[in-house]
Amino acid sequence: MTSSPIRRRAPTAASDRIGSEGKIAPVSAILASWSKKCVSVTPFGAGWWSFNPCVHHDPVTDHWRVVFRIANYSLPDGIPQLSPNARRGRAQTRNVIGDLDPERLTITRLREVAELDDRPRAPSCTSLGYEDVRLFRTERDGLVAIATALQLNLEHPSRPEIALLRFSDDLDIIDARSLRGPWSGIPQKNWVPFDGADEVLLLYSIERGVLIDGACRISGPTLWGERGAAAIVEPSTRHPTVPPRQVGSRRSGVEVRLTSPTRTIGAPTPTTPRPGSSELRGGSQLIEVQPGRWIGIAHEMRLRQPDRTKLYWHTLYAVDTQGRLTERSDPFKLDPDRGIEFAAGIAIDKRGGVAISYGTDDHDSWIGVTDLDSIERALRPAVHADPEIP
Repeated sequence: MTSSPIRRRAPTAASDRIGSEGKIAPVSAILASWSKKCVSVTPFGAGWWSFNPCVHHDPVTDHWRVVFRIANYSLPDGIPQLSPNARRGRAQTRNVIGDLDPERLTITRLREVAELDDRPRAPSCTSLGYEDVRLFRTERDGLVAIATALQLNLEHPSRPEIALLRFSDDLDIIDARSLRGPWSGIPQKNWVPFDGADEVLLLYSIERGVLIDGACRISGPTLWGERGAAAIVEPSTRHPTVPPRQVGSRRSGVEVRLTSPTRTIGAPTPTTPRPGSSELRGGSQLIEVQPGRWIGIAHEMRLRQPDRTKLYWHTLYAVDTQGRLTERSDPFKLDPDRGIEFAAGIAIDKRGGVAISYGTDDHDSWIGVTDLDSIERALRPAVHADPEIP
């Protein structure tokens, strides 16, 4: 997998601060074969920014796709910017999908994903549309996706939840179902889908190995006390398989909030991460590279002081079929010039080429390419100390 010339950007004030601290290595120090290309698209004109793309390779059809999140707000240098054309000051996400040429990293046949599901929308919702769509395939259901949604939560329209999306043959959304359970008392984002399992299977917590299936049954540690106990099923009842692979201002939307969300009174409190590890949060899908061994990329985030802007970094990791974290890389920055970065997709071709898609500052879309051998060299047993972050 090769890439065409990469657009270079000048550092910003925020990137100067990150670079001078030198606490987290750039991705090029972790993956020697790494290169990247900007793939931002602008189908809706000024005031709409594309970010957090999700790349997907279908090993059955050898089809490469990318779905882009395009919103009427962005966060350049962590500062909220809402388009003056936003209706009634509301944030809105529109999704577009295109074919990807994996050799040239060019996008063709770009089209908007229509929301044709018949689910009612909360009229007071501050953030419209399906956010951070992750494409994945199951043996039973074909191509599906998960996304973060606020508009389907009629009782709590400001509380994000995970929705399972199903598509028409033209890749329009024809059904959306909120995945609700004992976790629903707190905001939900960043669940991780197993790409290629025989049915919908999602990793709720990377650190603690909690799995949730499409019927909202849970396996793994109980995070929600007695409310979740009735939903527990044994991990051994689920065996994901894949086809053989040869290798503080105006606020709207989830990302525009610059302070940590307030926990709902009486909501269940998840347990803390295992000692010796940071809290990894979902980014990409999980891809099975060996029987029972799945690889993905996740992010971590902290608020910088004293300006409380967001600082993101990433980690490659591996889990087993039961969702247990087995390996992880050292932390790294995909873009040392940006505070906010978010990887939403990973895809592997039959030759071991790897594409990782990500957004920066809720403003730009990128695809980086490497190879599976480089990732394997970066992974090590999962116990790591927290990186030093200001």
